[in-house]
Amino acid sequence: MIDFIKNIIRMFTAPRALVAVAQYSTDTSAVFHFKDFVSDPNPDNLMRSVDHFQEATYTPSAIRYVLEEMMTEERGMRKHSRKLLIVITDGKSNDPTETFNSVIPLAEMKAVIRFAIGVGKQFSRQELEKIASFPNFVFETNSFDALKSIQNELREKIFAIEGTNSTNSSSFEQELSQGGFSTTLSGGVSLFGAVGSYSWSGGIVEAARGVNATFINASALETDMQNSYLGYSVAVAETVNGSIYFAGAPRFNHTGLVLVFQRDPLQQEWTVTHRIPGSQLGSYFGAELCVLESHAGPGEGRAGLLVVGAPWYHAQDVGGEVHVCTLETGAPNCSLTLRGVQGNVHGQFGTSLSPCPDLNGDGLPELAVGAPLEDRGHGSVYIFLGCPWGIQAKYSQVSTK
Repeated sequence: MIDFIKNIIRMFTAPRALVAVAQYSTDTSAVFHFKDFVSDPNPDNLMRSVDHFQEATYTPSAIRYVLEEMMTEERGMRKHSRKLLIVITDGKSNDPTETFNSVIPLAEMKAVIRFAIGVGKQFSRQELEKIASFPNFVFETNSFDALKSIQNELREKIFAIEGTNSTNSSSFEQELSQGGFSTTLSGGVSLFGAVGSYSWSGGIVEAARGVNATFINASALETDMQNSYLGYSVAVAETVNGSIYFAGAPRFNHTGLVLVFQRDPLQQEWTVTHRIPGSQLGSYFGAELCVLESHAGPGEGRAGLLVVGAPWYHAQDVGGEVHVCTLETGAPNCSLTLRGVQGNVHGQFGTSLSPCPDLNGDGLPELAVGAPLEDRGHGSVYIFLGCPWGIQAKYSQVSTK
C-alpha cells in the first residue's frame, strides 16, 4: 500500500503540482501536508513514518477532514489550483456521524475531482460510485498486492484531467514540449531537449532502442525552473563511472543555468548533481553546450571538458563569450573564458560549438566556436587549440566568410 502511494506521488512532477496524504480508520490524520511536499518531494522521506491503523472505517469523515483541514491555503494549497482527491478503502463505511450524502456536496462545491479505489472484497461498489466524480473514476482490485495493476490506468485518467484540454487530453503537460529542439547521441542512447515541457521549464527525453523513453524533469528536482527552457542544449560525457548528462537552461533566472545529471546507483534515477549558473542578465548562458573528450589515459576516469556558450553576453567591445569547465573531480570549474576579436559587440560569439580534428597533431582536444554575426554579418569560425590543462585562452586562427 505504501509503495502504491509512493508511486502516485511520483506521478506529480510538474513544477507547481502539490501532493498531500491523509490516513484514516476511526480517526483521520495527515501523513504530510502540501507544505511538507514543497520542502521535500521525496516520497520515501514523506512516507517514512506511516504506521498501520486499526479500528473502524470512517470514510466520509476522512473525506471531510481532507477537504476542510488539508485542502486549505494555510496548509500550502494554491488557491486557484485544480484539485484532485484519491480515496482508497478496503471496507464499507461504518461512520456513525457522517454520510456521503453530506460530504460529497462539499467536495462538489470546492470543485474537487474524485477517484475511488476499492481493495479486496469487503468494500461497497455503491459507496465507491458515490465518492467518485464519474463512474469510470472507480477502480477495483482484489488485493493490495494487485494495486500496481491499476496504476497506469489511474495515471492516464488523472493526467487527462491535468492536461490543457480537460478530460479529452492525455498530454502530461508536454503539449508544447518541442521535443528534439536539441539532440545528441552517445553509446546507443539519444537525448532530446524538450524546452516547452511543463510551462516552458523544459526537460530531457532519454531514448534507447527497445526501451521506453524516459522524461527527465528537473522541475521536480529544482525550484524556479518555469520559463527556463531547460533542454535548449544537451551534451553527454562518458566516464568510467557512467554517463554524465548536461542540459542548458538559458532563460533560468534571466542569467542562464546548466544542470549536471548523473544516475543515482540506488534509486536508478537521474538526479541533479551540480548547477553551473550564468552571471549576466540576458546573456543566454547555456544556449550551446559541447563536450571535448578527455586527453587522460585509459582508466583515469576524467570526464574531459564541458564548453558552455553565452552568445548574448555583452561588455565593452565584447559580443558573446564561451566558458570552459573542467570536470575531473567534484563540482565543475569554469574559470577559463574564451572570447573573439574585440569590437564585434553583436557577433554572438559562442552561438555554435564543436570539437574539431587534431589540427596540430598533439593529441589534445581542440574546439571550434561560431560567431554568426561577426564581420558585418558574414560570420566567423574560431579555432582554439588544446593544452595540457585544457584549452588555450587565445584562438589560433579565425576564418571569416
